[in-house]
Amino acid sequence: MVASKSRPGKESLNRIYGWVALHPNWTLTLVVLAALVPFLSKPFNFDDPLFVWTARQIQAHPGNPYGFQVNWYGSSEAMWGITKNPPLACYYLALAAGILGWSERILGQRDKEKNDPGGCWSSCDGGRVPS
Repeated sequence: MVASKSRPGKESLNRIYGWVALHPNWTLTLVVLAALVPFLSKPFNFDDPLFVWTARQIQAHPGNPYGFQVNWYGSSEAMWGITKNPPLACYYLALAAGILGWSERILGQRDKEKNDPGGCWSSCDGGRVPS
């Protein structure tokens, strides 16, 4: 009688599948980190300053997120006239920056979450391109 040998590669795959089945949250965390790590040094996009400025305003005046002036199209306008989104993303950014700091590297990682399929983080400029 010949004993069947299991291939080493298949045994390793079975152990990986077993670990994944036992630890779905850790698996998801590792997959997300693996996807985001290559983009750690990505600079801000052209509309990200709007989010950052609003987050700084929220830290100073939480009840008035758009209560400041900004020069976005060549002249000073109220922020509420420039941005077309509710400030939920900016509140999240203000919280994250309050804990982790205002580093572009840290805030750039927050921006990766901006590209969610639900569209909660759409562009702040309402589709208009600055001239």
